[in-house]
Amino acid sequence: MVSDKFTKEIAALLKDRLGEVEVMVHNTEKNNGLCLTGLAIRGQGSNIAPCIYLEDFYPGYSEGRRSLEDITDEIIRIYHRGRVGHSFDLSAFTDYSRVRHLLHGRLVNTEKNMERLKGIPHREFLDLSLVYCVAFPCMGSQGAGIVQITDKCMGLWKVSEQDLYEQAMENMAGADNAYIFSMADIFADIQACIPETTRKQASPMYVLTNRNKLDGAVQILNSGALRKAAGIIGQDFFILPSSIHETILVPAGETDTAPEELAAAVCEVNEEAVPEEEFLSGHVYHYCTADGQITIAA
Repeated sequence: MVSDKFTKEIAALLKDRLGEVEVMVHNTEKNNGLCLTGLAIRGQGSNIAPCIYLEDFYPGYSEGRRSLEDITDEIIRIYHRGRVGHSFDLSAFTDYSRVRHLLHGRLVNTEKNMERLKGIPHREFLDLSLVYCVAFPCMGSQGAGIVQITDKCMGLWKVSEQDLYEQAMENMAGADNAYIFSMADIFADIQACIPETTRKQASPMYVLTNRNKLDGAVQILNSGALRKAAGIIGQDFFILPSSIHETILVPAGETDTAPEELAAAVCEVNEEAVPEEEFLSGHVYHYCTADGQITIAA
């Protein structure tokens, strides 16, 4: 938790150092119930305020490793790299016909987002939920501004969740943005360090994500991407939810590991290596090539 005192002191220093800007405190609920404290900084002549979250800075301050001035300097550098000097035409967001091509989906864990999902159009899929966002391009050096679609947005646009779902699926298929690659490619440069017997015993694994590797786990809802993966793998496969950004595909007929053991491995990796905000699921799924259906295997 970031203390109110720290937040206020950093905000005051930013205001003093940057001059004619507006500094606003934003407490934002993120994925999986994670709440972050951020400072939104809006310069003159712009209606866009990049938000810089303080969770990464506070431990250094509370442990005495960093001063307020040092942290302020870094935040100012981040602000200058990402700031936008012009205003964005927000009227575009009020017209569904102008933003529908920017609509995309994200997969989140249903249980961990129960409260958040109450005000958000969504569609449940196994233990997951598909939610909807609009990615506005050219809103700064980071490339895009992501806006979460809420029930209020749906009412403004006069569209249904079914409309959002169909548009998001159409956009995902049309973009042909699925990215499938063998994990062996990742380790190609270190194959010489791996014993030959280990290389022969290891089951082939593949990664399914999108080209920018952000929110790529949603590709498991892309029937075209799954058919492509099935063509590469040549058989049914297990889907391991690595994070909200990607999944790992394991050929079902080429592993002696039971689904329950795979699920245990997923849970272990989630606990040790996946940030809380990026957690997707502790289950393992099975894709059937015969009917194209995904079910929970364990």
